[in-house]
Amino acid sequence: MAKSAMTHQFGRCRDAWHASAVLLFALAATGCGGANAPPEAGKGTAGAAGGPARTGTADACALLSQSEIAEAVGNPVLKGQPFAGPEVCKWDTENPDHVSVLLTVRLKGSTREPYLCDELRKGGGGGERVEGLGDIAVWKFSSAARLFNSGDLETCGGKGFLSLSLNGKRDEPALKQAVLAIARKALERL
Repeated sequence: MAKSAMTHQFGRCRDAWHASAVLLFALAATGCGGANAPPEAGKGTAGAAGGPARTGTADACALLSQSEIAEAVGNPVLKGQPFAGPEVCKWDTENPDHVSVLLTVRLKGSTREPYLCDELRKGGGGGERVEGLGDIAVWKFSSAARLFNSGDLETCGGKGFLSLSLNGKRDEPALKQAVLAIARKALERL
């Protein structure tokens, strides 16, 4: 198989993996509310201007700019696009070797936040504890052989639940440094 065909195939596989991960996350999250859940109070949004944490729905794409994400991951990214609703934003790349970012925000008091934070506090999935980000923050790293690496951070605190997933050809220290920089900026702006 030619290198360009392999690169294209890898990009499709990575996108399918990313979509599958988001779908599984969304299915797990809606399991504690879903269509029969009471409407969320306030329906406010958290924007780049910051301010106090509010209940309702966050606009994840408004929290960080395209240039801030590109600076943190060290490669160009496309403009952030809502992915499975406004609380999830994806900054994709045109190059499958580059790092893409998926950010999920569930504001304090929203329907899914208590469930997600409770699971994380109970040790949901293991991982390495990270200090200085909310009440609890957990970092997980996985490698898909020579295809790409994935770094995931979940954190809960007074502002709510935040999840970041970075995928691309970077080693663990580079992905962890990028995810921490992005998480700190996002949390400041909630």
